[in-house]
Parts: sequence; C-alpha cells; structure tokens
Amino acid sequence: MSNLNIKTYTTNDSWTCPAGVTSVTVIPKIKKSGFDSKAFFALQLGSNGSLYSFGRNDTGQLGTGDILARSSPTLVVGGYNFQQVFSSYNNSTYSWGLTSNGNLYTWGSNTYGQLGDNTAASKSSPVPVVGGYIFQQIFTADYYTLSGQLADGSCYTWGYNAAGQLGDNSVVNKSSPVPVIGGYKFKKIYMINPGSSSSSVLGLLSDGTTYAWGYNVNGELGVGDTAARSSPTLVVGGYNFQQFNEFNAGVFIGLTSDGTAYSWGGTNIITGTLGVGDVIPRSSPTLVIGGYKFKKIYTISSCFGLTYNGDLYAWGTNTYKSPL
Repeated sequence: MSNLNIKTYTTNDSWTCPAGVTSVTVIPKIKKSGFDSKAFFALQLGSNGSLYSFGRNDTGQLGTGDILARSSPTLVVGGYNFQQVFSSYNNSTYSWGLTSNGNLYTWGSNTYGQLGDNTAASKSSPVPVVGGYIFQQIFTADYYTLSGQLADGSCYTWGYNAAGQLGDNSVVNKSSPVPVIGGYKFKKIYMINPGSSSSSVLGLLSDGTTYAWGYNVNGELGVGDTAARSSPTLVVGGYNFQQFNEFNAGVFIGLTSDGTAYSWGGTNIITGTLGVGDVIPRSSPTLVIGGYKFKKIYTISSCFGLTYNGDLYAWGTNTYKSPL
C-alpha cells in the first residue's frame, strides 16, 4: 500500500486524533468519475490525475510494470496525469489513458495491435501510441479496436479490423494509427459492439450527414443492407441528424433537429428496442412510432425518450419492471 502515498497522522502531529485513537491512516481521495472496471480489473483516477489499478494482471493491463495481480489500488507507472481512462472488455485485457494535453498511452494485451505502438507485443507499463497525434477524444466499443479524433475532426483508427471497422478500406489489422479514408471532419464518432468482437461505427458531420462503416450483420450501419463496410458509407434516408444514442443490442437511435427519432439495427431486439412496433431488425433508419418530438434519448437496458414538454416515454425490455 506504500505506493498510494498514504499519510498516517499520529497524536504527535498538529492534527489532533480523537480521544482514545493513537493514529489515523488516510488514503488519497479518488474521483468516482474516473472509475472504469471490466474484465476482472479496474482503473481509478486520483484527484490529481494520477492513475491507480487493481485486480487481474496477466497481460500487464494494470500498468504496474509487471504481471502480478493486485488486491489494492496500485499506482500506474510513468507519472502521467490522465483525464480519460479505459479498461477493456471481457478477455481483451488492455487499458489506455488520455492525458490533458492529448497524448494517448496504452498497456496490456496487444494481440491485434490495439496498443497502437507498431508492435503486437503486450506491455506491462504505459507506452505512447505512435504518430505523435494530439487526440481530443478516444472511442472504443469492441474488444480490440480504437479510434482517436483530432481537434479538426479527422479520425485515426487501429487494432482489430475483421469487419472493416477501422474504415481504411481494408480488413487487415493495424498496429499503428491509420486515417479513416475520405478526409471527413467528423463532429462526433459513435461506436457499438453488437455482441461480437467487431464494432459498428457512425461518423456524424456538422451538417447532420452521417457515414457508417464496420460490422453490419443486422443492419447496424443503416445503409439499406446487411453487408459490412470497410470505408465510410452514407446512411440512407437523407436525414440531418443532430445526435445519436448507441445501444449495444446492435441499435443506433438518431435524433433530427426537430426531435424526430429514427432507429435501425438490432442484434437482439426481441424486446422491441427499436421502438417501431415490432421486433424485426431494420437496415435503414425507421421512424420511432408515436410522432413524439424528443429533446433527449436515454439508452440503458431499455430506451427512454424525454419530450420538450417534459413527458417521458419508454420502450424495450421490461424484465425488472422498469416504469414503461
């Protein structure tokens, strides 16, 4: 526990212990908002941006310089101050941290090049993603693929690419960042994992035009068919979307500027996740029934739509009697 920089106060310090107490051990404050936990290990940001980890460590995913599991928070080596962190899904066992100046560091498993360091070797301490890119945001949804967006909206991707989810017009894995082809400057990137090791990706432009690429077995891309795409392809319908909600049942829900909601996809929509009145997958944007104008859509295990007048509508799974 010494690497937590624990401070122990005693009755000899200026701080006064309560009567009958001889010492108090204080662990540094840790931000709850910086917590990320999956796959039997966890990352947690300290209040000063320092990163702690604990749990499983068989591929170095804790970033402690070794592969020894930890049962208590241990400082990730390197002294980096991170503002965004991620721990991977299931058995992919890698981690990354984005610093406040946009530098991305990765560590852990690297089977498909997901660390972006131009190798396929696992790392037990943080290594920089090659290329010297200054990232504004990092996106990931599947086990082994990452996307990084720059300040100008351009997008670079690396890692697993079996369904073309890197958007580089290939299905070859990449161990260093490659640009999404087309030269698009995206307002926002959205990614879902429809229950496989591949992801479906949407890129939203500032004018509301949307492009899609990657996994598409159930129409997740909204391009009118179920063929995977390895390069950005225009989402059909000509809608000008303002925002999207990702739903890892393989569903995207998009809102237009007037609050109209459209949905598509559906890896497992037996619960009616699309909100279209049936349980049939859709490969193109389909109007959510009811004619409601939503201010915001929320997707958890069910879908919720908040209208501009404050009414809340819900659809999808209701196994645990959520207020549908």
